[in-house]
Amino acid sequence: MLRPTTRGVVDSVLPCNIKLFVSFGGSARILTQVIARRPIVPGRRFDVTPALAEDLGIQGIQRIKWVYAR
Repeated sequence: MLRPTTRGVVDSVLPCNIKLFVSFGGSARILTQVIARRPIVPGRRFDVTPALAEDLGIQGIQRIKWVYAR
């Protein structure tokens, strides 16, 4: 169940529960996970939850950096 405090990303390819580190601008890397799979708007890689966007300091559509967590 998606709650206002849920932190994660939605992707159309990666399976749920895959762990990722994401960052934006000069922010620290945040460990998160894929929480759902569904088609994404063409040209985008991920949708981020509002709570994760707030943690990253993202407003609107932005590029984030990401790597798989090992």
